[in-house]
Amino acid sequence: MDRQTYLQELEKAYRDELVGHAIAEALLQKSGPSWPNQEIMRQMAQLEKATAEVLKPLILRHNLVDPDTELIRQEGVFVAQSTASWTELTAFFREALPPIVETFKQMLEACDEHDFGRIEFLVRHEIALLDLALAQDDGELACATRVLGGLIEERKKFADH
Repeated sequence: MDRQTYLQELEKAYRDELVGHAIAEALLQKSGPSWPNQEIMRQMAQLEKATAEVLKPLILRHNLVDPDTELIRQEGVFVAQSTASWTELTAFFREALPPIVETFKQMLEACDEHDFGRIEFLVRHEIALLDLALAQDDGELACATRVLGGLIEERKKFADH
């Protein structure tokens, strides 16, 4: 991956994390307490937000576009309104995430040492979401949610950098 492609993918990844946060927040509001896996949705919202926060210094460092937050929120609400169930959401993740994970791995190979830790976090975050979507039983789901929680906590190490 060349530098220009890396920067384009970084900008897209940042935007997608913001949209992911908006979608998860909108799903939480839409679904209410009756939605299964409410706590997992809360963790997903936190992780999407945390990952965007981890990437933001790279957006600033490389002088990339920081998208309009209101437009992002509206996009998240739109997507959430068309998502009918947890099953539909995880089916979307199972289809969409594998190529995204591969792109993020290519970004990891292409980035400089200054970006490495943050891009590595991005890769692990996306793999954790894919593992969550692939979980087949309560044990696998519990393991995947522990990983999400660990990543949310790990985000703190980037707070002062």
